[in-house]
Amino acid sequence: MPKDIDKAVELYEQALAKGRIDAATKLGDLYRQGATNGLDPSKALGYYEQALKAGDLGAKAGMASLYVDGVVVSRDIPRALALYDEVLSSGGTWAASSLASLYLKGAEFGLDPVKALDYYEQAVRAGDISALVSLGNIYRDGKIVSKDAVKAVEFYEQALSKGRIDAATKLGDLYRQGATDGLDASKALGYYEQAIKTGDLGAKAGMANLYADGVVVPRDIPKALARYEDVVTSGGTWALSSLAALYAKGAEVGLDPAKAVGYYEQAVQAGDVSALVSLGNIYRDGKIVARDATKAIDYFERAYAAGRKTALASAINVAMSGTTAQQRQGHELIAKGQAEMAPGVASALANALLSGSGIAKNPTKAVAILKQASAAGDAAAASTLIQLYAQGRGEDVKKNLTLARTTLNQFAGAMSPEQRDGDALFLEAASASSRNQYAALMEKIDALASSSAKASFVGRLRWANSNAYVYLLQSKLKETGAYAGQLNGTLTGATIKAFNAFCTSRQMKQPCSEGPLSRSALGVFQDFLRETKT
Repeated sequence: MPKDIDKAVELYEQALAKGRIDAATKLGDLYRQGATNGLDPSKALGYYEQALKAGDLGAKAGMASLYVDGVVVSRDIPRALALYDEVLSSGGTWAASSLASLYLKGAEFGLDPVKALDYYEQAVRAGDISALVSLGNIYRDGKIVSKDAVKAVEFYEQALSKGRIDAATKLGDLYRQGATDGLDASKALGYYEQAIKTGDLGAKAGMANLYADGVVVPRDIPKALARYEDVVTSGGTWALSSLAALYAKGAEVGLDPAKAVGYYEQAVQAGDVSALVSLGNIYRDGKIVARDATKAIDYFERAYAAGRKTALASAINVAMSGTTAQQRQGHELIAKGQAEMAPGVASALANALLSGSGIAKNPTKAVAILKQASAAGDAAAASTLIQLYAQGRGEDVKKNLTLARTTLNQFAGAMSPEQRDGDALFLEAASASSRNQYAALMEKIDALASSSAKASFVGRLRWANSNAYVYLLQSKLKETGAYAGQLNGTLTGATIKAFNAFCTSRQMKQPCSEGPLSRSALGVFQDFLRETKT
């Protein structure tokens, strides 16, 4: 039957009046979560306090949630933890997942996120199927422990066997994207089909991805579009960004890339913060619409205000490469970011000092800022410093791979496993000097989690080791059939000729005219890597 919050409140009130104290807890839960239903969250407190007097465990858990939320009462994480622990020790094993999700937020609350694993495992032993899905997510994402696709599959399979059909969709997603983790991408199809039978929108979007990728099933853009649109019209507005990303591929898939902007705008209206970042990127890059730094900065700022903390650094970087007025705006944003401890701001300021954008050039100060931020736990600053030492900056900062390795070892503890491994691979790439080393590097680059990660890595590689970059370029040109020469990392005439033919076939002759090692040509190659499932 249709959801009716007012009727639910009325019935719970009647039950409470007749002595059902657990109804007070249910009313507390309803009011705490019910702002979108026209309910006053502040009323939750009274109901929880009423049920607490009777020792109701659900009310204790509800009060803990209030202390975590910090809306009805002041945020108090120690009190929330104490209440959850009381519930757990009194037999309320269902609170284990709540404790786990609280620890999972980690630095936000000054907690150790790794402890979430133990609480989720307790929840699993208590029969909480959702905890199996949460454990799968943890090992899939690799943010608080090393990524382990095999363990993720194991937990999702257990959840699916216990009736969590959404786990089939998660398995489909994992297999579709998991070739680099030793997973068979073809298995994605079966999981998606299993979930689609129950009408799961995520599975429909997953099938659309399969049709768009053209790896597991033949590429069929009309089918992909139809499935995305089906998801959107069924209420899955989160698929709007996927539709936009498909249109953004443009000529590659026979679509008008300019239409991506409209779909991203719809996604923004639906509350998709990532769409704000995508629009910022579109107007910053100027590839599918005219470049507009003002719009790019605005979209990045809006994304930052909506919670995407890394977007402020993107806004700063655009501003600092713009007009004098925009550079002044960039420095205002730097001050804002420093006051609010936004990630990436130290790196943005250092880059401005290195290039002299809107500020006097001062490489020594740039390095000092990066060192200070790294010591304070800024992982992005540490990566920037490592990259700076690995690449060098002419006479301003000498290339020093030994110092780069020392810096990585010094600040590795502040980095996520993924970031730490990425920087270690970058240093390996920066020091590679033989064909065998280039070939080994190629395998590791191909094993990166996504085509976007490959493109980003190659962008860094170009400036750190041009020979390794040329070897990679030759390898990819050979895969396309454009190059038939040796893989040696040397920019030969045959390599240049093959690259020019490659650019011409992509209608990118002009950006490549300055040669394969130019910044514009690098952009063409990176776009190719983003589009290619290798």
